[in-house]
Amino acid sequence: MPQLGDSLWDGKAERRLQWQTKGAIEVYHYTEKRQCLLSYNFAIDLKRYPDQQLDRSVNTLILHGRADQVVPIQASQTFAAAHPTVQLIELESDHSLGNVLNDLWMAIAAFLRL
Repeated sequence: MPQLGDSLWDGKAERRLQWQTKGAIEVYHYTEKRQCLLSYNFAIDLKRYPDQQLDRSVNTLILHGRADQVVPIQASQTFAAAHPTVQLIELESDHSLGNVLNDLWMAIAAFLRL
């Protein structure tokens, strides 16, 4: 989702410039449950993948929290709408999806037909 890289920084040009200048910024890592450094190379790499390269006929499941303040839900909605093989499930959660683990497993099992 190339537009994702830009949407994360809407109205935050100063923070993005700081990230670029310093080469890394601290972000909260939900698995580690702590702040971790994210290299600016991540943003550079993200720009290398235009939407056309992501257009594959592969069934894909996206599980996204409606209250996600890290990755806007609109990014997943837009991507899913443009790709017929993508199934988007919106969950009542935030970026961590920590409060809907059972729902995650049920959705994955159904998607994989387990």
